[in-house]
Amino acid sequence: MLDVPAEASNIHYGLLLQGYGRISAQSFQVEAVDAKVSPTPRSPKHLPRPTNLDLRSSGLSA
Repeated sequence: MLDVPAEASNIHYGLLLQGYGRISAQSFQVEAVDAKVSPTPRSPKHLPRPTNLDLRSSGLSA
């Protein structure tokens, strides 16, 4: 569930595939829900700083 501001005039959505493979989607639904429904928590998708700027390592530690 995603909060959408009352003043929003558009909602844009899409799919992102990282790496190789295929992706598809069917039967999307967008609907209003009761204010009692909590938004889905966001997880950090970005690293705190740029990494792998020399393109020699993955930049991620195990």
